[in-house]
Amino acid sequence: MAERRSVEVHLRVSPAERAAWKEKAAAADLPLSALLRQAMARTQTWTAPAMAVEHERSRQTRASATTSTSSRDGRTPTPPSWRRSG
Repeated sequence: MAERRSVEVHLRVSPAERAAWKEKAAAADLPLSALLRQAMARTQTWTAPAMAVEHERSRQTRASATTSTSSRDGRTPTPPSWRRSG
């Protein structure tokens, strides 16, 4: 049997946020509380050290994407499959 939910969580949101959340809940055919519970279950939390590692990984990924897609003259190179042969 599932644990009884007896604790309430209160938060402040704008009327527009609440309306958007209620629309999403209605579209999913869920009560707003169930939609928020599901969203929180999918949310990954980070410790400070893990977040620093993830920021660095993202920075390196962006840096390598920038250097691999630019050429010496600053233009984006044409992928080989788009070049004309001959």
